[in-house]
Amino acid sequence: MLPRGHRLARSGAALDLPALAEEAWVGGRAGSAWFRIVRQACRTAGFDPRVALTSDDYRAIQAFAAAGLGVAVIPGLAVARPVPGVEVRPLRAGAPARRICAAHPDDSFQPPAVRAMITILETITRHLRNPPGARD
Repeated sequence: MLPRGHRLARSGAALDLPALAEEAWVGGRAGSAWFRIVRQACRTAGFDPRVALTSDDYRAIQAFAAAGLGVAVIPGLAVARPVPGVEVRPLRAGAPARRICAAHPDDSFQPPAVRAMITILETITRHLRNPPGARD
């Protein structure tokens, strides 16, 4: 996620994580699960992100980025409706990723609420699991 007008946002292309190495970052607190994943991906890419502001509220992170206070890497579901003033760009190879699972008893009875929640999760994440052009 980049502030609108950012030099890396102009092309509209996917980014490589190392392209963000010299940027100020906004993101989750150091101990948050998502930011630990992001920080590890950055370290694997050869740098440690220089964090200017932290919040575990993804809307606040978007607002910080929109204000030009830094760049951010946040989960795809958190940018389904980006705030005005940000440019969302996908990351190429090395992008941080997380897996969300639903655990339930493996027996013949599934309460309606369990079936409904699993259906909702599958529906809203389908585009993330099978991006356009990907093979099933």
